[in-house]
Amino acid sequence: KNDRAAKAYEKVLELDETNLRAAEALIPIYTQANNSKALANVIEVKLGHEESQDSRVALFREVAALYESKVKEPEKACERYLSAFDLAPEEEQSAADLERVAKVVKAWDKVVAAYHKAIEGATTNPDLALSLRLRMGRIYVEEQGNVDEALSAYRAVYETDGDNQEALSALERLYRQTKRFS
Repeated sequence: KNDRAAKAYEKVLELDETNLRAAEALIPIYTQANNSKALANVIEVKLGHEESQDSRVALFREVAALYESKVKEPEKACERYLSAFDLAPEEEQSAADLERVAKVVKAWDKVVAAYHKAIEGATTNPDLALSLRLRMGRIYVEEQGNVDEALSAYRAVYETDGDNQEALSALERLYRQTKRFS
């Protein structure tokens, strides 16, 4: 009887909010009952115990998706997607998820800060730094209207990879728009 089992495990979590066994036992019960809010809470408990980076990223994405679509708490979704991005900035899905929810909650400053941090940490992965600078340039222009910062981001890409067509096109377009022909 799932309802009785759920009550017993919930009582365990009342007494010990970080009890992993109770949280893991509740996950399939809440999933079957389609109780998204409670499911998000027990996944948060499981996150507190998980040590594997890949598992943490997966759990952050899972709980963020619940907050985003079912629980309707986009701010919490944004925080969890930020956490997933911090752990796995090289994964395209991390940036895509983060930008999608940032558009809803207008958290572009947090996204830019996370991208800066990831770029600083990408000393051994220059392709990641280029990709994030391109994304940042687009955010500066399209979401924040900050042309000077966008130019700086695109110039950094151009200085690293002079043949990057996306950066060249963006620089040309921005220089024409701002009439900075020199």
